[in-house]
Amino acid sequence: MKLFRLSVFAAVGLVVLAGALVATQSPPPDTPRFVVDPGWPRIPNNWQFGQVASVSVDNQDHVWVLQRPGT
Repeated sequence: MKLFRLSVFAAVGLVVLAGALVATQSPPPDTPRFVVDPGWPRIPNNWQFGQVASVSVDNQDHVWVLQRPGT
């Protein structure tokens, strides 16, 4: 029974160690990084978006958002 407990603790320790090693590695250089654009327009009159179904940009660079209100 003691051997079984020891093997379980060892297995859990290895999993935790592997997870810590993966978490400390930096992402590949081709991974995109996203940041909030502070110059992005605000939604007027304290409106709130519902569930966003799609986003599109037309040929005049207007952004169109199709959203489901009340969700």
